[in-house]
Amino acid sequence: MKKYDEAIQTCTELLNLRARANSSSQIPLPEEKCIRAIVGGSLQNYSDALDSKDEVALDSSKRTVVRVRDLLDKLKSTTKSETWLYEVSAFVNEQMGWREEVFDDLMKEYRTLQSATGWEEDGAKVSQMTSVVKAIHSHHKSVGTKESLFKCKLLINGVVKKVHKASCDSKLPQEVEELESLISDLNDAMQLL
Repeated sequence: MKKYDEAIQTCTELLNLRARANSSSQIPLPEEKCIRAIVGGSLQNYSDALDSKDEVALDSSKRTVVRVRDLLDKLKSTTKSETWLYEVSAFVNEQMGWREEVFDDLMKEYRTLQSATGWEEDGAKVSQMTSVVKAIHSHHKSVGTKESLFKCKLLINGVVKKVHKASCDSKLPQEVEELESLISDLNDAMQLL
């Protein structure tokens, strides 16, 4: 049975108990895979309700997604910032069409990745950073102002420089080519304005 509302409520209660207990190690945080499962199931229910055109199911599934978003916000405010939280939150917001919230989450994910020591030397983190930067690029392209495009170019340049510096004696990861093509794309777009 798909009881996502009950799962959300349980996770919320765990966070409330953890906040009340001064020793947070006694009460575990909801695990990433559980949160991802709740998010995925809740969004699937919403999508199914949209397809069925059942107004009652749509209203119920929409409220569930809002609860998911509240849970993610609570997790972000009560735990150490982790990139997966912002990634999942951005996904939820994107699925619901909340564009500004998507951009906020992407920027928080970007900053969290940037603050991790040595991310530019870790292939998986460089790949994750590239995915985030591509999504940020997409947002800035949709805004389409010269200022927005320039800000994005600066952001991508900073990422490329860090990766170049970290791999000065070794082969550059393929993601650098992808990022440099984004910069070229931004230059072209700025010339058209």
